[in-house]
Amino acid sequence: MFFNHDLRQRAQLHEQWFQRQNEELLVNVFCCRPVPYGGLDLDVSPKDILERSLRNAECMAVFPTDCMISMRPNFAPAFTPAVAGAGFSYDEHTSWSIHEVDEIADIHINRFDPNHPLYAKFQERLEPLLDNWSWDTFLPATNDYTGSFDILCGFVGSEVLAIALYEEPELVKEKALEAAEFLKDMIAYECRLMHEAGLEDGMVNAFNMWMPGNNILFTEDFFALIGEEHYREFLLDVDELVLSSLDYSLFHTHSAGYKCLSGVTDIPHISAIEFGNDPNGPGLEQRIAVAQHIQQRNIPLSFGSWEIPQSTVDIETSIHSLDRRGLLIGIQSPSFEEAADLYFMAKELGVQRELGVDTV
Repeated sequence: MFFNHDLRQRAQLHEQWFQRQNEELLVNVFCCRPVPYGGLDLDVSPKDILERSLRNAECMAVFPTDCMISMRPNFAPAFTPAVAGAGFSYDEHTSWSIHEVDEIADIHINRFDPNHPLYAKFQERLEPLLDNWSWDTFLPATNDYTGSFDILCGFVGSEVLAIALYEEPELVKEKALEAAEFLKDMIAYECRLMHEAGLEDGMVNAFNMWMPGNNILFTEDFFALIGEEHYREFLLDVDELVLSSLDYSLFHTHSAGYKCLSGVTDIPHISAIEFGNDPNGPGLEQRIAVAQHIQQRNIPLSFGSWEIPQSTVDIETSIHSLDRRGLLIGIQSPSFEEAADLYFMAKELGVQRELGVDTV
């Protein structure tokens, strides 16, 4: 067993994963990687982006993972709502929305315009990456796109939006539809930039997964605050409107929204789901049950931990409870030094799972 450095072979492995035809378990180890440059890129000049990305890629090339090495301008979660018209602020670590209106009726969703000042700033920093990528260094990645309801939250906040589901349901649906149309146009524009840069067969999303055709990481954080009934009434159709415009997507969720996932698996154009864990639960047993439901629907699954360390027993339980076909296990590493041990441990557990060896 060895760590595969070839990005083309990793891309082929990801395509097998999306078809649930992978012969081996995919593993991604997440930790604070000791890359030279981190944080947001809003105040990094376009001429410095490439050198910073190449330096980061050199460090990531020795990091044990089955994911791609990719680079993108990091404008953090509030970027998409801001281009749609929400207020925006940031520091060196992240960005956040400024809620500038108090009523759903006062939300005005922009038509997507690449000349929007913030988007123009983003594209200036994306272009050096599009002009200089290679299979030997890094691939450019598409942006992390927040869903329609996360865009609405950027305008009014989650509490106002949650109450409006009861008090102004039809108006919420109208605004969510406008946000979905905005998203389709913004995504299509970036995908066109990727094609023009030579990425004709596929591209990498913000979670470093290669997928054929036009694709993105799609985030729905708001549904952690609601139940399945509201998801089906308000979010399912607008999520489908966006996802149906793509060839593939990776639907990022938080475990706190697990009750909505049976609705997510009913989205006709759902491609794959990333289901992590949250500090407030649910526990591993419940998360595995949800993960098994996703797999029973024949949907590829990224499962595990981004920020919360897991015990060896939890990792073993997850791997031995799930089908390796279309499965990527995410593991939180306490340090860069321990990451390789965790990577190879998970790989070996995947082999044992296929051989029927019970180590739990």
